[in-house]
Amino acid sequence: MNILKKAFAICIVSVLFSACGNNNDFDAMGIFEADEVLVSAELSGKIIEFSAIEGSELALGQSSVRIDSTQMQLNEAKLALQLQNAKSESTRLERLYQANAGTKKSYDDAHLQEQILQKELEIVRDSLAKSDIKAPISGVVLEKYAKLGELALPNKPLYKIANIDSLRLKAYFTNADMSKIALGQKVAVFVDFGKGFSEYEGKIIWISPKAEFTPKTIMTKDERENVVYAVKIEVQNKNANGEKLIKIGSYGQVKLK
Repeated sequence: MNILKKAFAICIVSVLFSACGNNNDFDAMGIFEADEVLVSAELSGKIIEFSAIEGSELALGQSSVRIDSTQMQLNEAKLALQLQNAKSESTRLERLYQANAGTKKSYDDAHLQEQILQKELEIVRDSLAKSDIKAPISGVVLEKYAKLGELALPNKPLYKIANIDSLRLKAYFTNADMSKIALGQKVAVFVDFGKGFSEYEGKIIWISPKAEFTPKTIMTKDERENVVYAVKIEVQNKNANGEKLIKIGSYGQVKLK
């Protein structure tokens, strides 16, 4: 089955570029990538809200998953009350000590108890904050790994998100073209959306220091070349209408300016 899938992918790529004319029209070809982030819970609990929907966009810091925190809220209220009483007792014993009507040890013990309760309350509030899982980046939800009502566990992925505002085209250049490219260089990137090619401006941000064999799903302008260099090209995923049409995994081709 894997061989059939690879053969099918190669056929798709071949059809794509044969439809565009001569392969010599482009200098390199590659696949678009993005930084993908796996979002996990930091504590266990029942998922009571899951607003991260596949295909939806989330803003940085936006609430995406909420874990049941009823017990933590009750514990917070109890500790807050205990801390209030401890502060009152500490203040009372301090006045007695200042008036030579109480011992310093009694005051120190009360003050220590106040500090311990303060730390315990901070820990509970930190856990409460972690029960509301927020998006770590602005981006699109690519895939969900949990459902509403399930039990979230620490370090178990809940969903995957990626920023598609800026994508990277990992393209492959032949040895003959390596002398024509440099970091920061602007290039023309073309993407086929089914109605002909759309052009984007790209900037070279990384050049591999070593050659590798041509990936099976990649074509080069010189089919005799079997060794290529990987180059990453940054492309802003926005057309003239402000639409984000380029998809992760889409093919793109490059022309050197």
